[in-house]
Amino acid sequence: MQQFQPAPVDAPVAMPTSTDKALRAVFASTFFAITIASIAFSIAASGRPSPQLSTAMCAALAAWQTAGSSRSCAQTTSRLWPRALEWTGITCAIISIGVAATSVITSNGDSYDYFAIPSRVANGALLGTLCCLIALLVLKYRSQDTNK
Repeated sequence: MQQFQPAPVDAPVAMPTSTDKALRAVFASTFFAITIASIAFSIAASGRPSPQLSTAMCAALAAWQTAGSSRSCAQTTSRLWPRALEWTGITCAIISIGVAATSVITSNGDSYDYFAIPSRVANGALLGTLCCLIALLVLKYRSQDTNK
């Protein structure tokens, strides 16, 4: 379980923990790996980027920004609510990345079917990630307004 590290006296935001830094590093490397894979896929295949890999890139980028973002809004709100939003967003991103990567690996190379179960799960999990990220950004903005 992570412990909350309060900010130093004159610091505007709380310091990220080693877990937050590790999560950011993991999702940053995931984002860059998926980007390279998407470029390689578009060169090797039909010349078009894979929509599944684009979904996975969006989820990795959102999770990269979500990790540790609840630290700065913990001073003004309940500690549980921002942390729950953060971990829900990260979990949804992991699901979206996993399902999208699995869909790319197991597909037969035909066109992307928006109504297939893997694409629905990946896009739904991406939507959950984005909703959690937006809620965290709103909480962060509100906590910065009350600190001024």
